[in-house]
Formats: sequence, C-alpha cells, structure tokens
Amino acid sequence: MKITGVICEYNPFHNGHKYLLDSLRGRGGELIMCVMSGSFVQRGESAVADKFTRAACAVAAGADIVFELPFPYCMASAEYFAAAGVHILSELGADTLGFGSESADEKGLRAAAEVILGERFSDEYRRLCRAGKGSAAAYFEAYENITGERMACGSNDILALAYIKEILRRGGAMKTDIIQRRGAAYGSENVEQGELPSATALRKNMLLSGIDDLQGYVPEETVSYIKQAAVNDMSGSHIKNIGRDIITYLRMSDVKTFEGIADVGDGLAERICAAASRATDLDQLLSEATTANYTDARVRRGIINMLVGVRREDLRSRPAYVQLLAANERGRKYLAERRRDEDLLRIVTKPADARTVAGGTRQYELTCRAEALWCMTLPRPLPADTLTKMKPIFI
Repeated sequence: MKITGVICEYNPFHNGHKYLLDSLRGRGGELIMCVMSGSFVQRGESAVADKFTRAACAVAAGADIVFELPFPYCMASAEYFAAAGVHILSELGADTLGFGSESADEKGLRAAAEVILGERFSDEYRRLCRAGKGSAAAYFEAYENITGERMACGSNDILALAYIKEILRRGGAMKTDIIQRRGAAYGSENVEQGELPSATALRKNMLLSGIDDLQGYVPEETVSYIKQAAVNDMSGSHIKNIGRDIITYLRMSDVKTFEGIADVGDGLAERICAAASRATDLDQLLSEATTANYTDARVRRGIINMLVGVRREDLRSRPAYVQLLAANERGRKYLAERRRDEDLLRIVTKPADARTVAGGTRQYELTCRAEALWCMTLPRPLPADTLTKMKPIFI
C-alpha cells in the first residue's frame, strides 16, 4: 500500500489544501496520512481553531488520518519543522511525502538540497553570519556564492528544500510527490473572486466577518466543523487577545531567565524585553523588536518560546510520541494494524498516556503549557486543560 504523508497546518483547511489531497490521491496515494500543527503554527501564531476541529476538516475533505505535529516543532523554523515532520511520517510508515511547491521542480529542488547539505555551504553560511548577515539573507547569499544561481525562494519552495534535505539526511528512502502550487501567493491578505486564496487571507476574513464569509473558498465540511467549534468557544483564536498579558510578563521578567531559550539568542531576548518596556500593544512590540536580522516570524516564535519555556535542546530532540487527532475508516484500519508493531513511534489517543512514554515527559509538559496558553487566546478564554480532555474525531 502506498502511504503518502503530508506535513501541514490547515489554519484553516481550504480549497487549495483539498486540491493538494485530491492530486496526491490521483497519484496513487492509497492512505493519506497528515501530520498537522497543533495549537501554534510555524509563524509563531496561535491556530485559529482547535487542532481536533482542523484535523476533522482535513479527514472530511480527503485525508485518511491526522496526527499532531507536536509543540514546539510545529512552531519552529523550517529546519526543525521539516525534521520533525519527516521523522514522524517515516516512523509511521509513510513511503512518500507529498507537498506543494511554487516551482514543482523536483530535480532542481533535490540538487539545491544537496548543495545545502554540503560542507562548503555550511562554511559559507557561517562566514556570512559572522560578517553580520541575518540568517535568512546569509542562507540565500551562501547558495548564490557557491552555485552562481539564485535559489528558488517561494515560501513553499523553501519548505520543500527543508523536506528534501531531511529525506536525504535520513538516507533518501522516502519518495516525493510534488504538486504545482495554485492560487494566491503565500501570505497574501486579499481574497479574490474565483481564486484559491491564501490561509492568511481566509483567517483575516474569518476573524473579521465569521466563517460564513469563507463560503466558496473552503469545503462545506470546513464551514460546518468551524461553526460547531465556535459554538463550543473553540475558534477565533488570536495572539493579540493576550497582547497586554505578554507585555506585562516580559516587563516583569529578568532577561537572564531567558538564557538558553530557543530562537532568542544573539541578543534577541534583550531586544524583545527592551521593546516590551516601551510598547503598549502587541503590534508595537513586534514592530520595535523586528529588524532585517530578526524577522517578524522569528520574533513571534521567540516570544512564545519565552512564555512557554522552550529551550534549544527541546528542538534538537526527536518527538517521543504523536497524538491521534482524527481518522476515517481507512485510517482506523491502519491504526489497528499499526499497533501490532511496538518498536515504532508511539501513538497516543489520550494525552495523559504520553506520561507513560519513555522520554515523553518533557514533550507532554511543553504541550500542556502551549495548550493552556492557546486557551487564553480565544475570544472567551477556556480552562487550561480543555484540549487535554478532548478525544480524536472519527468520521
């Protein structure tokens, strides 16, 4: 059986995501397995709806089974995000990784990934960073200095490189199905008639006007599930809802307590705390802390890591377990057969079971903290353990 894996956020699930799943099914994916970000996503933002709802939207629209990409990997830079996702899918038996890309040039992306894995690239990248280049600028410049060519720099191409690089690092056994990305550019904030909008635009419209405003741009199942989540106070999350709390916490903290925290090295923790002493809202805090070297996404990730206590070594470790979020009949059949093999990555259906997994205590602790924080980002805050008490959704 061909098991095709997808690393995703579905924030929210929309017609572009359905197009990808349908395309992968058309390429022979007999079981489509998703590893989806939980309560926070890669740009350091809170997910607009709870993870179970978003997973159910995916299964209703074409996926067979959805597992959680655990915190903090789901909110990490492309390198750690890809490494955790590929690791989980490999351990769960996926033989193919499916993803969208602006270029959809498998040969070119693989060749670029091989360059980035090389020692010359590492040396040049470090040299440029020491010379004062920001990490993103140094990454692209190092590639151009070595190859004489510009790297494909669409957001999905960059993630594609991270995925392929991790596959190669693991021996290259996993195959790839690359689908040409369609619709609006990543991060576009406009919804145009007849177009596949970006998730950014859909979130913006959803938070302003509600889920009904997304009709025609998302599957009907997405509308139904998110409406139900709204009834249960489980959608409409936005990090701005705790903006003053974040500023208060940072003002009251000694910057020394953030030593070793992920994403805030090289003076960023000091910069964020200094910005918090002046800022009166979250937008001002982000604006004052962001520079050419410290991107908006890195600042956002850094702030959440400071709140939750994510350390650099937490990202360098491998996920100890994965939580099941949603599945259909094919997914449940896979689970029944998969559980016979106890040597592979542990799947938990009850979060409390994670405490019995060898090496899972720290992952469980960070997940509980992140979910407690997410529950405060909702329009109507919920108890800290709300997500911990929820069960997978079977369709």
